[in-house]
Amino acid sequence: MRKVLLLGLLSIFFLSGSVFAAYSDAGASQQPTVAKASEYVKAGADILVIETGLDVENSVCNALDELGYTYDFYDWDFGPVPSIDYSQYDVVIQASDGGMVSGTNMDELAAFVAGGGKLIYLGGSSLSNVVSDIDTYLLDVDTASYYWTTVTGTPHLQVVNPTHPLAAGLPASYNFNDVSATYYMLRITDATATVVAENGDGYPALVTKNIGSGVLIWFINSPAEDYWTWASDYAILKTIIRNALEYSVAAEPEISVSTNKWEYSPGDTMVISLHIANPTDSALILDIYVGIPQFHFWRKTSTLTIPPDYDGMYNMSIPVGNWGGAPFALVWYAQLRSGADIVATDAAACIYSPPTLAKATNIPFTNVISDLSSVGIPAA
Repeated sequence: MRKVLLLGLLSIFFLSGSVFAAYSDAGASQQPTVAKASEYVKAGADILVIETGLDVENSVCNALDELGYTYDFYDWDFGPVPSIDYSQYDVVIQASDGGMVSGTNMDELAAFVAGGGKLIYLGGSSLSNVVSDIDTYLLDVDTASYYWTTVTGTPHLQVVNPTHPLAAGLPASYNFNDVSATYYMLRITDATATVVAENGDGYPALVTKNIGSGVLIWFINSPAEDYWTWASDYAILKTIIRNALEYSVAAEPEISVSTNKWEYSPGDTMVISLHIANPTDSALILDIYVGIPQFHFWRKTSTLTIPPDYDGMYNMSIPVGNWGGAPFALVWYAQLRSGADIVATDAAACIYSPPTLAKATNIPFTNVISDLSSVGIPAA
């Protein structure tokens, strides 16, 4: 009933056009004056704020102003799906208390994140197709229960992962002065999401999830400006927005292995290339193995220390000698580890193809072992 009445009143207001706000540096509790403008205000920024449903100028936008961020602003409710080139932005903030965020827009947002963007989602919408699209493209949620309600349990907000960067500056627990600030409709069920805080009803309230090379951050409380007029409540919202903007996905160590050919014969040169990236602040160990699985042969060829912040290539060259008259496959396997913990792996396969065939038992295996055992790469 709450949403129906509010949206009914807003439908009259929206006929006059969309809104953009200009603010003083005052907090949301002081209700700065709102200046009306066009529906898509471009400032040439790398942050885009999309508002759907109730206004967020005096909550979300005010927090961004106070934090010193420049942003483009799009006010979109029940009109046509907007034509937005998300690729021009690094961050999209979807601030929703109701409204239509559906269809191609949601999958475009998912593609934006997968391509390396950051999506900060505040609130939600209880329209069934919006919830379905969220579940399909972004985050596993309860698609049977998505009604708006305030939190009935206490504390209203409980940090459950205090060492996570998104929890920085948040109190361990908090009860909102205005219970309307606890309005939520999304029940997150995604096991792959990292839960930073829960609400008093036991649902994840602040989560993050890596999607492709980007990141999704979701705070389920409504961002509607009328709910954040208490200074201490507003400070919670502002802290969450600040942390979300500053948060970045930690780069992971990577290794890739490739060979210059698929098939080798005597007289060829086999080149094994390894691309190694260690973006961490600790040294890692690189182990390289070669194997001939059909003959149950495995040999470690190198063990190296990879320093922090390293990104480079290693190449190993092997002259292919007389390895016998029968074909066989070789596998090059490499792993990066921190102590005993393996953090990255990759492998590449190739084949030895002699000019004439013979029985496998005729392979001069000592030749293979000698050639492969001489392979090494210089220390990093």
